Amino acid sequence: MKVLVFFRHFSDTVAEALHFCLESGIFRRFPSRSTIAGGMVLGIAAILGRHSRMWGEEEATGPEGLIKYPSQLLFDATRLGNFEFLAALLSAYPDLFWELDENKRSIIHVAVLHRHASIFNLVHEIGFIKDFITAMSDDEDNNILHLAAKLAPQNQLNLVSGAALQMQRELVWFEEVKKIVQPLSTEMKNKKGKTPRELFTSEHKGLLHKGESWMKNTAKSCMLVATIIATVVFSAAFSIPGGIADKTGAPNFVKETAFLIFAISDGVALFSSSTSMLMFLYILTSRYAENDFLKSLPLKLMVGLASLFISMTSMMIAFSTAFYLSYILFKSYISAKKTYDPIESHGLNVNAPTETLPPQSCICLYILA
Repeated sequence: MKVLVFFRHFSDTVAEALHFCLESGIFRRFPSRSTIAGGMVLGIAAILGRHSRMWGEEEATGPEGLIKYPSQLLFDATRLGNFEFLAALLSAYPDLFWELDENKRSIIHVAVLHRHASIFNLVHEIGFIKDFITAMSDDEDNNILHLAAKLAPQNQLNLVSGAALQMQRELVWFEEVKKIVQPLSTEMKNKKGKTPRELFTSEHKGLLHKGESWMKNTAKSCMLVATIIATVVFSAAFSIPGGIADKTGAPNFVKETAFLIFAISDGVALFSSSTSMLMFLYILTSRYAENDFLKSLPLKLMVGLASLFISMTSMMIAFSTAFYLSYILFKSYISAKKTYDPIESHGLNVNAPTETLPPQSCICLYILA
């Protein structure tokens, strides 16, 4: 259905395209909404300015006759992900869902190919015709699931960092599109004799190897850090700050709140670092199949990184409390030395042999030394 009016010859500049849009009354058919009056006009004008070379040379006699290629703008907006323009246009003219491009693809097919989820979600608003549109095949007999199986454009892949997470995103997209197609479509073959799953495997072979390499390198680096943390906090558990009592063997600062914090944080650091090492060990020994990148590997990676972060935080808390307890011990020792001299209080001679002194005095001399 012809819904836009184009000028016969106009410049490639956005300003002239916008001027033409406003004067020609293109937007009079749309509801008066702020999105159309604002950002929508600019988006359409930019596309019009880039595609002025496509309009025909014939004279137009009315709004319907001025457009020679009406669907080109529609599919260009789909490729660019201009959701606001398409949503307003399709809500007013739902018949445009049946428009096909030069490859016999609908706008839903193009949105799936270019990974525009917001435009793809429009398929849930078109009612019963959804089953007809999703069952369409292009000129190479690719159905909509075949298009989802193709490798995403590089600009879409770059939205996620890390080849493994990019692979996960591709798998999630494939599974989401799979939910709306008929079961028969999952086994259909294109002209090259490939089903959607077979096409996905061949298209993502390189990304799969990159994801495996990225996952292994990340796991090795993080596992090294987790091992160092586990070694440090394990040795700290046997180096109790403040020492222990000779008679009872209990820590001297066992009644201090800081000591309780030290014990808990050291235990948490040891447990979380061990968990992190275990998760990264699972990653290194994984088989790295396609479906492993969907849930298994990303989940283990997230658990491993979260455990590593917790262990680092707990280790710093344990270090801070140990330093605090050591400072208290030193401060108490200095205060006791200044306020109380056991030798003078017992009338003892410092230069006298220790054999002549009482046992209690010998202990005091040993401590002060």
